[in-house]
Amino acid sequence: MCFMGVAANSRSQSILTQFVIVSLFSAVTVVFLFLFAVARPVVGATLLVALMVPLATLLSGNARLFFLIGLVLTVPLDLSKQFNPMPHFGGEIALRIEAVDLFLIGLYVFWLHDLYWGKPGRFRMPSILVCWLMLAVIGWASILISPVPTVVVYEGVRMLKMLALAFLLANVIVRRQQVEYVVLALMAGGLIQILYAYAQYFLGFSIGLQHLGELEVPISEQLGLGSTSRIGAMIGHPNIFAAYLVLVCSLAFALMFSQCAPWKKALYVAVALGGTGALVLTLARAGWLGLAVSLLVIGAVTCLHPRLRDRNVMLRVFVIVSLLVICLAGSGYMIRKITMADAGGWPARVAFMNMGLEMIKTHPVTGVGLNTYMYVVEEYDFSGIDWGDSLSAAHNIFILVWAEQGTLGLILFASMIVLVLKTAVRNLACRDNFLLLTSLGVLGGLCGVIVQGQLDFNFKMTSIQRVFFTMTALVIAVRYWIEENENTAK
Repeated sequence: MCFMGVAANSRSQSILTQFVIVSLFSAVTVVFLFLFAVARPVVGATLLVALMVPLATLLSGNARLFFLIGLVLTVPLDLSKQFNPMPHFGGEIALRIEAVDLFLIGLYVFWLHDLYWGKPGRFRMPSILVCWLMLAVIGWASILISPVPTVVVYEGVRMLKMLALAFLLANVIVRRQQVEYVVLALMAGGLIQILYAYAQYFLGFSIGLQHLGELEVPISEQLGLGSTSRIGAMIGHPNIFAAYLVLVCSLAFALMFSQCAPWKKALYVAVALGGTGALVLTLARAGWLGLAVSLLVIGAVTCLHPRLRDRNVMLRVFVIVSLLVICLAGSGYMIRKITMADAGGWPARVAFMNMGLEMIKTHPVTGVGLNTYMYVVEEYDFSGIDWGDSLSAAHNIFILVWAEQGTLGLILFASMIVLVLKTAVRNLACRDNFLLLTSLGVLGGLCGVIVQGQLDFNFKMTSIQRVFFTMTALVIAVRYWIEENENTAK
């Protein structure tokens, strides 16, 4: 009877895999035919390539792992088809069909199957995501007061998709090995971005992803008497790429201190140091500050933590020397960026923040409406400056959230950030070295991005939000793992 039960479960697993493959193939085919008829041929051609995903799933031998890795690899990418875009700064600009959706839907099918058959899996809604859900709810409610309800829907849909991503990963990742798979996928994706960024800088190389919905913006700045290019890899704008590097490099720096295979250690070192060099070339001052804060957090914990402080002394020396060499090599650009370039940058940022504060004074309870900031900002501009086309959102994520979603929205957003950091700190008591260092890397990265967020609005960009919520889900999954394994073992 036991054998028959196992065989039946195996057959259901095989049927499920075939069902997912056929469903995805059919869905992508329909979308491909539709978009090929109404959109640019290059979009249709891209989706035609996507038809190979079901075939790759079949050949992988492990459909779940294929979808998990595929999801994490596409998290930072903005490959999508936009519908009725309304471009502006500091929020979602359109409804989208995204590359990441393909993998997200596939994983949800497997997760629901596991719940039905009683296989390892969870159904928990952590308090961190409850805060985000409530923030989304009041955001949707602001459609009643926003002068542009369409953009409220755009941002509201994106917030729900972020919730779906983080909720799924937090419940799907139940084993230590799954955490490692996600981490390695993040590192592999980071290395690809870093190598592409160097190709952009030194070779002027571009694969034309801007035609596929990806932001690939060539930017140059006057630095002193010359000019230099700023790199953005596949992420797009250099400032957004800088935020991505802060998150990924922080995780890599922490994991350098893990006990692992040499090739994994080499991967972590390559992402950490290669990413730091790429960060210098973004010329993003807020990004430099963010990584510095992150490294201070990681350095402090590794020096004070009783299980980490006496290990890897030579590695610490190597990291410090390497960082000094990188900073010395890029010191010319860094000094000129800080002292000469963009002389009006800080006054402009102050003016943008003042506009946001004026909105808050006028609408302290409800805000002006989710994703509505840029459509009403001119009414609160008392600077007397002729901005032309350069008027932007407040370069401070907390002011931007407060202005759009009111005081309750700010409280919910700040509560979510505090809960993520608190959970990451609690995970530092984990007895598993790898999971401890994963949480430390996420803790450092989030601290860095939060500091960076005081000088920009990168958290409102889709790629950064996705990476943020992926790492948040890792922290939650590690917390659950500790509760289910280490705490029960006491």
